[in-house]
Amino acid sequence: MVLVDTSVWVDYLNNGQHPSALVLEELLKAYDVAICPPIYREVLQGIKNDKDFVRIKSILLNLHLVQHNPYEVAESAASLYREMRKKGLTIKSTADVVIAMYAIKSSAAILTLDSDFLIIAKNSPLEIYLW
Repeated sequence: MVLVDTSVWVDYLNNGQHPSALVLEELLKAYDVAICPPIYREVLQGIKNDKDFVRIKSILLNLHLVQHNPYEVAESAASLYREMRKKGLTIKSTADVVIAMYAIKSSAAILTLDSDFLIIAKNSPLEIYLW
C-alpha cells in the first residue's frame, strides 16, 4: 500500500510534469493507493471549482481510506516530533508528522515531494516510496 501525500496529488491534479505524477497515475491503475484524513482535507481545501471538488472527492473516497484512532495518531505523532526535536531536528509542518504516523501505523510507504518526510523517515519506521 502506498499513501500518496498532498504534494503529489496537487501536481497530479494540476497536470504536473513531475515524475511523481506519472508514478501516481501508474499506481492508481495497478496498486493499493491510500489516503488519510489530513491529506484528504489538504487536497480538498485547495480546490476552487465546485464541480472539480465533487469529482476529486469521489476519486479520493474510492482509494484505500486509512483510518486509525485520531487521538492515538496525534499522541504518537507528538511523541515522534518531540524525539526529533531532542535530536535537534525540526519539521516545518506538524501536519507532515501526523501524515507520517498514519503511514507508519498502516505499514504504508509514502509517495511525496516534501523533504520533511525524508527527515522523518531517517528517524522513524516511515518508508518512502521510491520510484
